[in-house]
Amino acid sequence: HLPKDQFIGTGAWFFLIINTFKFPFHFLVWHTITLSSLTLNICMVPVIALGFFLGVYIVGKFNDARYRRFALLMTGIAAIVMLFQ
Repeated sequence: HLPKDQFIGTGAWFFLIINTFKFPFHFLVWHTITLSSLTLNICMVPVIALGFFLGVYIVGKFNDARYRRFALLMTGIAAIVMLFQ
């Protein structure tokens, strides 16, 4: 069991590596990154920053055991929702 900060950090690194690998394909092959999508992304930077700081604040309020139960609960709910889609 990882402490919650290491668990979150590991997930962040995982998605950074995956998304860095996918970026050239989105840009050069699939053409899913356009000027309008980049403009939207730039406009969303303040909202993303707010979400980051809010997430850090909220996670700081949880102890490790409570965070683990919350993560498992959300994973279970997501799995059930995906079963019925």
